[in-house]
Amino acid sequence: INIPEGVTTIPNYAFADCDKFSEVMLSNTVETIGERAFQNCTGLEKVTLSQGTKVIKNYAFDNCTALTSVDLSSNLQTIGEYAFVDCAALTKVVVPDSVTTIEIGAFKGANNLESITLPFVGKTTEASKETSVFGYVFDYTTITASKEPVEGAVQQYKDRTSNGYNTFDRYYHYYIPRTLRSVTITTDTAIPTNAFYNCSFLTEINIPDTATSFGEYAFYNCSEISEINIPEGVTTIPNYAFAD
Repeated sequence: INIPEGVTTIPNYAFADCDKFSEVMLSNTVETIGERAFQNCTGLEKVTLSQGTKVIKNYAFDNCTALTSVDLSSNLQTIGEYAFVDCAALTKVVVPDSVTTIEIGAFKGANNLESITLPFVGKTTEASKETSVFGYVFDYTTITASKEPVEGAVQQYKDRTSNGYNTFDRYYHYYIPRTLRSVTITTDTAIPTNAFYNCSFLTEINIPDTATSFGEYAFYNCSEISEINIPEGVTTIPNYAFAD
């Protein structure tokens, strides 16, 4: 499918359940891909976004199970919730530096992913708590007052919360693909607390030269990492940053 000049938006559900085409190419006038626009396009193998594309909305490419290649626009700004959920044929994803927001579960179910490049860790550069760790873009399950493993989940984050009467622990379990080996962060200045906590399957984590700080437990139990570059701007290695 070639989307012609003049079209600015691919509407919600525009091509949902169309399973006969294998490639989508967008013209430079297309700025927005609507919600579920290509949902269940199970024959789709390749997507090339135009330089005009700025927004991919929620579930835009949900269950495009044959999708192996996604060329994202260098002007893209937002990737919506579960935008590429269950795109299980993806092995490599490169998110451009122009992106400022990656919503929850954007790449959930990309269970054969081997490498991913992101401008930052988590939802945004200003993200905090459970939205600031690497696993956020793969979705999570929340459990109150229990740190027991969740089937299929890898990474874990804990914080304290209150119901107005009692304070208790809340655990977040993230569904990072176990096939993933390489992660590259391109522009972030701060690697957050717990950023890659328990990512014991990763063999390569590339940190940008722009980084000036690490959070506690940032690389906790990243036991397969044999080499990591500490940028010149980093002045302190915090507690437990490389524990285990």
